[in-house]
Amino acid sequence: MKKIQYLIILLVIFNVIINASGGSLYTRYGVGDAMYNSSTRVLSMGGLGTALQNFDYLSDYNPANWNRINSTRVEASLFVNGLTMKDNANKSTYFKALFNGFKIGMPIERDLGASLVFGLSPESFVQYETVEQKTNTQIDDYTTRYEGKGGLSKIFFGSSLKLPYNFVIGASYDYYFGSIQYNSSLEFLSSSEYEDALVRREKEFRGMGFNVGLLTPDMSPIFNSEKIKDFHLGLTFKYIANLKTDTSLVSGSLLGTKVIQKLPVYTHIPYRFGVGVSFIYDNNYLIIADYLYQPWTKYSFDHKTTDNFQDVHKVSLGIEHRNNMSRFSTFIDQIVLRGGISYEKTQYKFNGTGINQLSLSTGVSLPLSYENSIDVGFLLGFRGTQDNNLIKETIYNLAVSISFGEVWFLRADR
Repeated sequence: MKKIQYLIILLVIFNVIINASGGSLYTRYGVGDAMYNSSTRVLSMGGLGTALQNFDYLSDYNPANWNRINSTRVEASLFVNGLTMKDNANKSTYFKALFNGFKIGMPIERDLGASLVFGLSPESFVQYETVEQKTNTQIDDYTTRYEGKGGLSKIFFGSSLKLPYNFVIGASYDYYFGSIQYNSSLEFLSSSEYEDALVRREKEFRGMGFNVGLLTPDMSPIFNSEKIKDFHLGLTFKYIANLKTDTSLVSGSLLGTKVIQKLPVYTHIPYRFGVGVSFIYDNNYLIIADYLYQPWTKYSFDHKTTDNFQDVHKVSLGIEHRNNMSRFSTFIDQIVLRGGISYEKTQYKFNGTGINQLSLSTGVSLPLSYENSIDVGFLLGFRGTQDNNLIKETIYNLAVSISFGEVWFLRADR
């Protein structure tokens, strides 16, 4: 009962947060900012975690990492995105709260590393608004407003399994859905003889994909060191089939609105590949290093590509410190500390200039009880540049999640 109360508290917090309008103008392109991982723990450690496996957390980045789940786990999280944008003339700050999904994982056969996991998580988000006021024109004063909102989400269902020689494989089936709305409006003063006008473009997406992952057996013996343990290499490959996209165009004025619907077209989102390592150093330090590649130059909408994209390359490094815990450890002993750094060549490119991002992250896990925790992660990022009339952004990401573990369906010994 207490666990249900914790989930209700999380949802109440989500509902009372006030969202300030606006956001990154870069999200206007494609399907917006990609969200590579919905895990608060992973955000605190650089944002990827290809080989990051553990018994007390769930991550949808690499399904092979589910092999160590030893109890039924439930996770739900909230994501708050803060942004300060600055060009050569203006500066603005915005905040946006997002429900960051939930996951449920169950061990099927612990000795075989067989687990089932399903959940809902965001895949991308679009949130921007720009307003320009025109005065002393040949016609009445007016305001132009451009805004966009929405994004992609996925429902996933997958499993992991140990193979011979202690390799681990994992796979998930992903169903993608979502909508993005783009509004352009012309607003005159109430005293003007001109009427306001609105043009709204909408895209609704749906389609499927899959995510497969592989983990090697423990390779720490090759280092011949008592300090290095549980060393694993991880690989992940994600594929999204062409998403069926229903498009519509709505124009509005004083005389009413007119909807122009277009036959479904297809949006192609390129595959994603990741590789990483994970190992324990000196018993208490978990270290991960990762690389991600996604060829966004192959993105297309209605078979049309764009010059505003480049291929994504991201590298990250993370560390986690936890004490040797048991059910009788004190509150302080059960606190877990995390930190990370990442550098990303994002998918955006304008005027021949690539948009890159440097991020620093940190986080903490506060125990509710053994295997149950509240996790908080914070990321500070720097993206873009003011050169070539572009925008420099400072990003503040806060993630809060609740993670529960409980023994269900335990098979009794006979």
